[in-house]
Amino acid sequence: MFNEPLSRQAIINSINNDASKFFNNLRLFSDWSLISDTFISNLNRAVLFMMVKNEGDIIFYNLKHHYRLGFRRFFVLNNLSKDHTENELKRFSDLYPDIQFFCKNDLQCGVSPAKKMLDLQEIFLKKFYDVPGFPEPEWAFFIDADEFLTCAVKQHDDAIQQFNQQLANPDIKLLATHQICCASKRINEFSETGNPFKLYPHVSTHLNPLNFKSAYRLQHNFEIQNGNQFVKDFPYQIDNIGVMAETGFFLFHFPLRSLEQYRRKLIHNYYAHRRIHLKNDFMTFWQQLYNNFEKNGDRFLVELFEKYINDCR
Repeated sequence: MFNEPLSRQAIINSINNDASKFFNNLRLFSDWSLISDTFISNLNRAVLFMMVKNEGDIIFYNLKHHYRLGFRRFFVLNNLSKDHTENELKRFSDLYPDIQFFCKNDLQCGVSPAKKMLDLQEIFLKKFYDVPGFPEPEWAFFIDADEFLTCAVKQHDDAIQQFNQQLANPDIKLLATHQICCASKRINEFSETGNPFKLYPHVSTHLNPLNFKSAYRLQHNFEIQNGNQFVKDFPYQIDNIGVMAETGFFLFHFPLRSLEQYRRKLIHNYYAHRRIHLKNDFMTFWQQLYNNFEKNGDRFLVELFEKYINDCR
């Protein structure tokens, strides 16, 4: 990595290049392996923030996975879910009495997701920052219900040590974690409830460097942006960023789980962005998908699914 100050785009390019090189090398050798039961002790100083909508098929397994990883603080925004998401959230919070769990029902559809997550973080800092029995929080992680932070290195002891070291190192201000897409063996009409690593076993053999999420130290008051790819302003050097791929950790992503689930998500995201008149790449993305869906119906979704599954093989 470079030591001299770089532009925002140069920083992102460097992060993506480093992650791609490590991923490609890792996939070529026998050390690649999904290890879903690692434990990162320093995550007891982290907070997991999440916004959910109709994720009843996967949310319990997501939260349970991240509990096993080491998170003990969970702040969830439930946005107008009409399925059994709320019951699954309660099931998780009842199962683990040693966690700090806060769930807010969000009744606003047309507000920027980034703003909602910033508001949720502000609630945490104002009301729940100092809680007896919990160490002072240092990190904010923003993870979606279909993303699972997971080790992909067979020799995972070194990966665990490096992850803990990055969390403990005050010079690391931000962590960039890249996504790896996973798929089912065939197109599912309806979402199945269960462990996604078993239900959707196909793991992509290539990394899309444009898809990464950022976690950051709470003390710096960074402002996340839509998609949480990066923060708005980063007045530090690139050496102050930890690329999680280099430790062997990635976000395993299960974005397409059934025709029924993705149909709902597409329609919701299209109308949610329309309500807030948000002109950005995400609005353009959902606008194009919706236009194709409106014209071709489920035939378009089937073609999208087939391409997605094939890309993950």
